[in-house]
Amino acid sequence: SGEAGTVFDNEEIEGRLELVHVPVAGWRGVLGLQFIDRNFSAIGVEAFAPPVQTRSTGMFLVEERPMSWGRFEAGVRVEQVDHEPGFGSGPDIDFSPVSVSVGTLVELGPQHHLRFNLARAQRAPAAEEVYAHGPHLATGTFERGNLNLDEETANNAEIGIDRHHARWTWSAKLYYNRIEDYVFLRNADDDGDGVADLVSVEGQLSGAGDDPDEALFLVDYAQAGADFHGFELETGYRLIERGPLRLDARLFADSVRGELRNGSNLPRITPERFGGGFDAELGALSGSISLTRVERQHRVAVLETETEGYALLSADLAYTLTAGDTRTTFYLRGRNLLDEEARRHTSLLKDRAPLPGVTLLAGVRIEFN
Repeated sequence: SGEAGTVFDNEEIEGRLELVHVPVAGWRGVLGLQFIDRNFSAIGVEAFAPPVQTRSTGMFLVEERPMSWGRFEAGVRVEQVDHEPGFGSGPDIDFSPVSVSVGTLVELGPQHHLRFNLARAQRAPAAEEVYAHGPHLATGTFERGNLNLDEETANNAEIGIDRHHARWTWSAKLYYNRIEDYVFLRNADDDGDGVADLVSVEGQLSGAGDDPDEALFLVDYAQAGADFHGFELETGYRLIERGPLRLDARLFADSVRGELRNGSNLPRITPERFGGGFDAELGALSGSISLTRVERQHRVAVLETETEGYALLSADLAYTLTAGDTRTTFYLRGRNLLDEEARRHTSLLKDRAPLPGVTLLAGVRIEFN
């Protein structure tokens, strides 16, 4: 009929006040207050969550102090979050997250820096995680929220070293996150047959004669202890830096491992990735080419399917004209130029919809200063 099946409305007001204080005993920093008032509603077939008003008020203090060996940083944030659903669709729920962090930057000389950070960060569950109960057609799921969710508490440790000098730059980082009451979305198996349940838009379990392409995966918001650890590596080298042409080469690799405290895998964890590319500039002309290899993900959660590895080749070309305060850029972008069948493991739709094949995009961007 051309009429909208579902109307989503999201109105949000946010205010932020920051007070920068004069240095005290070598410390300099910011005291702040942040306020958010959000009204969310979904009316129609896809109303997977009731109307909810969320109010959040937070106070924070961030401080830093120069040291003879580098810099020391610290911060704290105290917050109050209140969810108020409409239409009598659930109880009012409030949370009081508290987060603290400390970090250092150590000068190892003019070329290298060592960074170390510790944090205890809490997050209040979002309104959708608490009150959802309905079809979410954009993700092909029927979501069920959890009224018993607590604040998510993450204890994070991170160490990194980097070099940002001359033609060669690089950085390396290791991290470990131990999260209490981690909130995640998991497939449901209400009928106990060992297979992820498929349901209709109304939430009824699908029968053998139903069209699986029309059915939705039944998913629940759950909470449990979880551990994450991984690394990030990146390096770049300027191959040509004199004359009209600038040419840079870059390489990267990253990995993350996510497990529940009972040893089982978490769903939708991105697999290992590595790749590289080249960036070039010649006057008003610029371009880049990148190849990213994503490995097969075989460490899957209960009721989750594996995804095969793939390689994505991308290229960009741009020409920029400057006239006074106006910059006009003509660009051409190419994605998945190898036409790989790529299924992103972090997507809820990976089993139904791969990434687009060869894609070309041409456009013009105009910037006024």
